[in-house]
Amino acid sequence: MYAAGSLAAGGFDPRVALLWPSIALAMALIRLLPPRVPEARMVERVRERMAGRSLGTEAALLVGCLAAFAVGDALLSPVFALIGPGAPPLAYYAAKTIFLLLIPLMFTGGSGVMRRSSGPDLLRLSAVVREPWRWAAAVPAAVFPLLLALPWIARPELPGALPADYALGAAAALSFAGVAVIDVLFFAVLLQTRLEPLFGRRAAVAATAVLYGLSSLVGEPLTGGAHDLASAVAVQGLSFLVYGYLWARYRNLWASLLLAGGVTALAVLPPTAAFV
Repeated sequence: MYAAGSLAAGGFDPRVALLWPSIALAMALIRLLPPRVPEARMVERVRERMAGRSLGTEAALLVGCLAAFAVGDALLSPVFALIGPGAPPLAYYAAKTIFLLLIPLMFTGGSGVMRRSSGPDLLRLSAVVREPWRWAAAVPAAVFPLLLALPWIARPELPGALPADYALGAAAALSFAGVAVIDVLFFAVLLQTRLEPLFGRRAAVAATAVLYGLSSLVGEPLTGGAHDLASAVAVQGLSFLVYGYLWARYRNLWASLLLAGGVTALAVLPPTAAFV
């Protein structure tokens, strides 16, 4: 959500520090709305839909897809550069679609080749939301992007930034599909859900947040070395805690897309439109 350079060496932006109270507030809303939920039943329903899967193997494959995404972006960038000056940024979205969407779904999706049993999958559970308490997720999902729009908080920047001459509508659509949707499906629905039964919910959210933060460095020039890694985890990684906790508590695909889409829209909008 924020570029790794947000914590520039020797020039810390104090507005970035205000991101962290916003994260804490959003997570408090997730915890308190509502204060009590039928958690045990939801855990059982998720377990039923994950039955017959080799979770450790699938999780390892998904982490491998993350590494392949970084390599794919590096290999595709010079290829796209041959098309024209505005094409290289599209390499990021092409690599992300291939390695964080198509291949993961091919192997670990509801009808993936690694599935060993039949029955309803997790995506259907998260898309068909009948319980009223799960719609409470819409409140923190809407509040968090609004907090980020405040002028005293550092403006979010999308990975794989598009050139300024792209039409706003095209940039918004591409960013929503290539960032918001893929991030929710890969990191929350696929990866975090497999890590939860292996390591517990808190550890799974934290581990996915670290991987999410590191993934934000794909396509970025790593001139700061270890500082860039720390910045990515401290900014992007901590921001994912809201995404991960929202998903873990409500399993509401639409609320997760609302959250990711709201942050993406804020990053794409011109600064004046975002009150910055």
